[in-house]
Amino acid sequence: MLKLIILQLTTTDTKAVRPYEKIEGFLSLLEDLKKNEVKIQELALDQPNWLPKEIPDKEERSCLVISKINSIVESENAWKECLIISDLECVMEAAVRLKIPIIGFDVPELGQDLFQADMLVQGFEEVDYTFVMQVYQRFYHEPVMMAKTSRLIIREMVLEDLDELYELYAHPTITKFLEPLYEREMEIEYTKAYIKNMYGFYGYGLWSLIEKKTGRLIGRAGLNNRRVDGEIQIELGYLIGVAYQNQGYATEACNKILEFAVKNIDCTKVNCFIHRENHASIALVKKLGFVYLKDAEIDKESLSWYRWTYAV
Repeated sequence: MLKLIILQLTTTDTKAVRPYEKIEGFLSLLEDLKKNEVKIQELALDQPNWLPKEIPDKEERSCLVISKINSIVESENAWKECLIISDLECVMEAAVRLKIPIIGFDVPELGQDLFQADMLVQGFEEVDYTFVMQVYQRFYHEPVMMAKTSRLIIREMVLEDLDELYELYAHPTITKFLEPLYEREMEIEYTKAYIKNMYGFYGYGLWSLIEKKTGRLIGRAGLNNRRVDGEIQIELGYLIGVAYQNQGYATEACNKILEFAVKNIDCTKVNCFIHRENHASIALVKKLGFVYLKDAEIDKESLSWYRWTYAV
C-alpha cells in the first residue's frame, strides 16, 4: 500500500511558504494525497547543483542520490510503499536502481532525459491520488480496478488472468468473430506490453470482467483505439464467456464503460465495428444506444460501423 511520496522538484523554491504554488495543479495533488493518508517527504538536493553540468560523473550523482533516498525510506520504514516524483535524471536513475516507482515531471528548460520514468507528465492539473496509485499499482503488477457494477469488478488485466482467458477462448463460437489468442509464450509477452503501453499511456484498454460472487473471470470489455479512414476512433470491445452469456453481463459492463469514457477520458463518441452476421453483437449495441453509421472496410474486412453519442 502506498504510504509515502518522496518529492524532488528543481523548479520549486523550497524556502517559500507554499513552495509549489507556481506549479499549476500541484497543491491540489498534495491535498489529495494527504487526504488519503499519504505522507510527503522532500528529497533535498541543494538545487541546482545536482544538474549534470555540476556533477558530471553520472555514477557519483547516482550513488549520492541513492544514499539520500535510502535514508528517507528507512526512516519511514516504507520499502515497497513509496513512490518518487522528480524532474531530475539522476533521481530517475537512482529510482530504477532501487526499484522504486517514479513519476517524472518534464521541464524542457532543465534538459533532462527522463525516459526511464514509469510515467512522464508535463503538468499536474490532471494528476491526483488515483492517478498516482495507478502508477504505483502497475509498477508492482497489481490489478488496477477501473469500475464496479452490481455483479462485476472491471479491472486491468494481469498475467494471472491468462489461464481463465484461454478457457473462455476454448469454446469455438468465441473465435467466430474474434481473433484467437496467440500461443502461450507470445500471448504472455503481448499482455506484458499491453499492460505497460496501453494502460500506462492511455489509461484505458480492454479490461478483465470479474464476477463478484465467484471471483471468476467471465470475459473482457473496454476501450481501444482503431484507425479508420485515416482517423483514430475509440472503439468499445467486449467478450463474454459462453457459460455467462444471455445473463445481462455484457449490457451491465458496457454501460459502465461508456460512463467511464465520458467521465474519465472526456470521450462523448464511442464506436463499434461489427460483422454483419454477428446478430447478437448488433442487438447489444442497439440496446446500448448505438446507431448505424455506414459500412467500413477495415483490415480487408467489411464491417458495420455503429456509434454511440453521449446525450448531454
